[in-house]
Amino acid sequence: MSVVKTDKNLPNFENLDSQIYEVFQYIRRISNRKKPIFYDQVINKIIKHFNFNRTKAIAIFESLIQNQMIYLKEDKIILNILANPLRKRIYFLIQSYPAVNFNYLKNTLQIGSNQLLWHVSVLEKFNYIKSNQIGKIIVYSVPNVPRNELILSFLILKGSMRNLLRLLTNSTNGITIMEMVTELCVPRSNVLYSLKKFQEMNIVSKKEEKSPYIYELNSLFLDLILEILKKFQNLNPNEE
Repeated sequence: MSVVKTDKNLPNFENLDSQIYEVFQYIRRISNRKKPIFYDQVINKIIKHFNFNRTKAIAIFESLIQNQMIYLKEDKIILNILANPLRKRIYFLIQSYPAVNFNYLKNTLQIGSNQLLWHVSVLEKFNYIKSNQIGKIIVYSVPNVPRNELILSFLILKGSMRNLLRLLTNSTNGITIMEMVTELCVPRSNVLYSLKKFQEMNIVSKKEEKSPYIYELNSLFLDLILEILKKFQNLNPNEE
């Protein structure tokens, strides 16, 4: 017989099929005991508690296995949302870098949209991750990431903004727009657009005492920017 074990720290979820949800929660509850509970015992308890026939009880239990919310290890049934290797990798990417979006995950992992959508949905339902809206884009992070960090992380995903921030972090005495254009080899309009975004977040300030204007990084954001840039580099080691 197979022992049923559960992850006692597993978060709650609410939006899956109601019967699967109720059965899953019931299994968690009855397995929260000192004595082991075996497969046949669990099926019989499901039948009695929900008034299901045996076929339906087994079908719902098997659906939890097929959806990889339950997996078998050493003849034991273990409830673990991260049992699926792909789902675990998706979670690792989101945990490693706040504010990754759907297309980034899809392209990095080289998987289909429906497959990714399912795993992201499961992770969010179990409160492993959280979806956040930035403009018209949905980005993913672990829970409780500050809003400013999410937005900054999202902007850094764009190469032009990432390169500009790197330049600003190395320009301790400030830098002019013309110098930025020259160093980055990009159109003036691109630099102005990026600067506007950073100024809205108070990341960059403009000294207007003399012309041409000098732009410099707000020192309060320096450590955070360097930390996010490092996270991005770790996630993308081949990115120059």
